[in-house]
Parts: sequence; structure tokens; C-alpha cells
Amino acid sequence: MEVGADRVAPGVPAGIILAAGESRRMGGPLKPLLSWHGTSFLLAVAGTLRVAGIQEVVVVLGCRAAEVRCGVDLAGLTVVENRRWPDGMLSSLKSGLAALSARAPGALVTLVDLPGVAPSTCRSLIAAWSRDPGRIVAPRHDGRRGHPVIFPRSLFPRLLAFEDPAGPRGFLDRHPGLVLEIDTDDPGSIRDVDTVEEYEALSKWRRGPRGDV
Repeated sequence: MEVGADRVAPGVPAGIILAAGESRRMGGPLKPLLSWHGTSFLLAVAGTLRVAGIQEVVVVLGCRAAEVRCGVDLAGLTVVENRRWPDGMLSSLKSGLAALSARAPGALVTLVDLPGVAPSTCRSLIAAWSRDPGRIVAPRHDGRRGHPVIFPRSLFPRLLAFEDPAGPRGFLDRHPGLVLEIDTDDPGSIRDVDTVEEYEALSKWRRGPRGDV
């Protein structure tokens, strides 16, 4: 595992990409390896975080992790494997938090099947969080809460001890007073991919992995 302590920018959260799921509804293809405008979902999401100014990026793998490692160049990323990935997304979030460098003031958490998120959305969330660093910050589009979500380091112990079948969403639902939702015009923040049909529709919609459209 590569340690990213020397890559943490002051006041900027580290990034965590949750990419451990089974991709069962895709019918076989792993979502991290899906093609996305000349790259893969995983590298597109990592690239978006980089463009947004995030230097430390942790990728959490799980199901068929060896295939993902062979399928993409993960140089420059901190990669961890969550062997409890069948337990759900919360176990992957905990793996990612545990892998962060001690200097990371928070974690911007996103999903590998959201390659359409614009870098400007990440920057807006970081700006809002920097003004209120004790809060959880999330985007809201068309009345729906989306991703990425920023968690401050002060909440890491509570997240690591948290258990809920609803996963990370359950933590936000149980602590509404801690959540600051930022309105965004970026539909990419809620357009995740679970099926082949959704993948095909998303591929036609978005101009490219880093396009702020």
C-alpha cells in the first residue's frame, strides 16, 4: 500500500473511491473497468478528484480485486482491499478511512460508478466544507442527495464504530443536524450506474470524464 502523507494539501480532504462491489446487476463486467471516454470508470473518477485539487486518493477494492489491479494502472493511488466487501458499502468506507494518512483533515467519499461527476462539483463541496469544517457536506440535485460526500476527521471515530444495514446513508440519516447539503446543477452527482442500460445511457450523455458540463 502506498502511503500518501506527503500528498495532502492543507485544508483539502483526501479522496476515497469505493470500488469494492460485485457489480452483480451489470451481468459480469466490473464497474471499475467499464470504459468511459477513453479511460476506465475508476481512473476517470480518480482523475476528477485530481482536477478538483485532491492529492491523496485512496481506492477501496474488494470483489475480484486482482482483476481490477490487472486492468488499470493504479500508480499514484493508495489501494486497499476490503476483504469484508460482502458486508456492504459501510465496510468499504471503514477500510478507506483506516487507510488515510494522519494529515488528512477529512475525506471526500465517492463511488466508482459515478464517473460523470464534474470537478467543479467537488470544488464547490470542498469550498463549502472549508467554511464549516465540522459538518458533513453533500451535493443535492433535483431534490436528491448525491455524491461525493465530505466527512470531517472529527467524525472518523464515530463512523468506524457505526453499524447500520443502510450503510453510510444511515449515518447521515441519523445525524441530520451534521449534514450540509449544497445545491448543484450537476446531474452527474446522482447518475450512478447499476445496469447495462444505465451505462449505455450515461455514456451517451456525458461529454467526457473531466468535462464540466
